Amino acid sequence: MTLILEDGARFLKSRPPRSYDLVFADAMQGKYEGLEAALAVVRVGGFYVIDDMLPQEDWPEGNAAKVPLLLERLAQDHDFVMVPIKWSSGVAVAVRQIRTGCANQRPSGSVRGATRNGCPYRAQQSVKEGLGWGWMRNAFHPEDRAEEEWRAAFAAGQPFEKEARLRRAAGTYRCFLLRAGSDPIPLDKGGPVGVLPNSDYESDKIDLRHGDVLVLYTDEAVEAENQAREQYSAARLAKIASMYSQQSR
Repeated sequence: MTLILEDGARFLKSRPPRSYDLVFADAMQGKYEGLEAALAVVRVGGFYVIDDMLPQEDWPEGNAAKVPLLLERLAQDHDFVMVPIKWSSGVAVAVRQIRTGCANQRPSGSVRGATRNGCPYRAQQSVKEGLGWGWMRNAFHPEDRAEEEWRAAFAAGQPFEKEARLRRAAGTYRCFLLRAGSDPIPLDKGGPVGVLPNSDYESDKIDLRHGDVLVLYTDEAVEAENQAREQYSAARLAKIASMYSQQSR
């Protein structure tokens, strides 16, 4: 563990975007002050956690009025999903999510069609303006443009995946995970339902018996990585579920 003694606001502003899996803001900095800087360093799938959201006897004057404004701000942030929890001193947990959209690209990588639900998250106002290579030049954050990487991947016929911030018409950026150079991801591998028209989706039936345990989880749970970039994995989740299965009966 590394402990850093430094001004909180200065430290947050010095960190690269999306560089932390967890930000726990207990003090004013990163919560009521410097909130945008604190949110900016949270990775996709990462957590932003705050406490003291329920009334406290030692709150400073004016703090009670700040809490609902902060919770409303987090609830309206399209990059995060936030859940307030009435537990202990009052906790709020927000997770940075990935926005989805679907585009049809030529072998060269230029776009020839796109779903309209992605258009609000591009700088251009219409699908037409995003065709060709306009989807990158007009919409990507300057630090996230990698046109040569995309072109090289398409030329080699290799799948390509990259995180990038796309600009809305209003000028704000949202984080996307972009995949190209391969067929759409199958439904059983996490593909989007309903994005591609006239598609067939597989279904299955499982009979549950007395004593069986049903575990529901999202891909973020098993694909979370440690500092060594090792995924948590479905096998580890199954082991934990088996260990604690008796407690849920």
